[in-house]
Amino acid sequence: MLLALVSALAAFQPESAQAADPAGRYTKDKTKPATPAQPAAPAKTGTDEAARKTNITEAATPLRSPANFDECVRVALAQSPLLVKSSIDIETKRLDLGDAYSNYIPTLSINTTYYFNRPSSSGRKEPYTLSFSTGIWNPVMTIFEVQARKDMINIAVLSHLQIISEGLKRVGYNFLQLGMMEEQTAIVKEKSEMADQLLEYAQTRSSLGQGTDLDVRIAESKITLVKAEADKLRNTKLMVMDDLKFILGVPFIQKVDLDLGNARSQVVAGFDPYSVTGEVLRENAYELKIQEYNKALQRKNITVSYIKFIPTFNFGFQSVDALSDTASQTGLPLYPYVTATLPLDWWTKSRDVNRQYKKLGQIESEARAKEFKLVSEFQRTMASLATADADVRYAVARRDLAQLKLQQTQFRFETGQTEFDSIVAAMDEYLAAKQEVLLKELSKSQALLDLRFLSGHLQKAYINTSVQENM
Repeated sequence: MLLALVSALAAFQPESAQAADPAGRYTKDKTKPATPAQPAAPAKTGTDEAARKTNITEAATPLRSPANFDECVRVALAQSPLLVKSSIDIETKRLDLGDAYSNYIPTLSINTTYYFNRPSSSGRKEPYTLSFSTGIWNPVMTIFEVQARKDMINIAVLSHLQIISEGLKRVGYNFLQLGMMEEQTAIVKEKSEMADQLLEYAQTRSSLGQGTDLDVRIAESKITLVKAEADKLRNTKLMVMDDLKFILGVPFIQKVDLDLGNARSQVVAGFDPYSVTGEVLRENAYELKIQEYNKALQRKNITVSYIKFIPTFNFGFQSVDALSDTASQTGLPLYPYVTATLPLDWWTKSRDVNRQYKKLGQIESEARAKEFKLVSEFQRTMASLATADADVRYAVARRDLAQLKLQQTQFRFETGQTEFDSIVAAMDEYLAAKQEVLLKELSKSQALLDLRFLSGHLQKAYINTSVQENM
């Protein structure tokens, strides 16, 4: 069910996916050809059975390796566990709509009363009374209920699309972090190589009597520090990868190979935040669309509060009362009747009308607040982007300065003006500056992703929203 729903909503397929799967966007892979019969194998253990189930899970929607951002999005749309609840909510609202349609047909009830002892004057031979009746029936109310259920379905669809959008942003965040950590790993490797060279240098000087054991211990501590940094980076990368696997619906034990080259270009995809206008923000905001449906629902509630002044009806057929002393001479087994009910609680109903108008004003106020919050959040994120851009330029300038200092130190070392440990210190400063550039670039990329999400550009690139109000 989830796969069919997302397939109807999503209008995205990378070119690589088209080439590999021409049969459809999110179709499951075809079953592999059967292998030749094998000799009977012993009964599977619990571990073997778990492995077999894992293989089935992996084959449900395979992740093509190496997976770029578009491929991760494709798999997430097809099987992400984040989408299950909202998808079920849509189906539940559809069932509610079917119940509303059924209210056009009155519910028929059969009532019978049997008397064990009756007065002797009773003219009825049969010791029972039989009637067929309907419950309270108001077709005008049913019309508005059906319309309200349709609006609720659209609200559920929009909520589902909003959850998809947030899931896409989460995939983008993870992808950006993994791309940054891939480059961080290379820098930490350079640090490790430099620490090994420093230790070798300190040990050589100590063996020649030109250095002390303290220099050796300092070099060993530096190696320990770099190893701890590498372990921290590796553990963080595993945590981010596990979160990405969860979003994709991929088993945690499955190895995932990602194409992290130009991760920022893959996630941001040439998005220009300065081209976004306030009208674009309002047009693509799911929360504002949901609020419009909430206003439409509340207007229907106001109409329903007026309809409650109209009488309700029920009708049916009833036999002659078995306790009646008048025998039926007409021969009719059942007699039709109609009952109109009009409670005279007009004061209470008038207060309800006023209450519904107050609720409409509250919803309209909430809509204006949400619109203001959306524009304000976009402006605040734009300011964060400008700050991040300045931080990147500052970090790049520091990195370039550290690189020049490193070159200067290397020249002095080659001309005998300084020792090797000076090169190590200059290299540490340069590598630390490179790491700082990566962190600032990550902040800038995350700000761009936030803006792409707020503007609706991210959602429109992967989700077909043109069918949302017709579902």
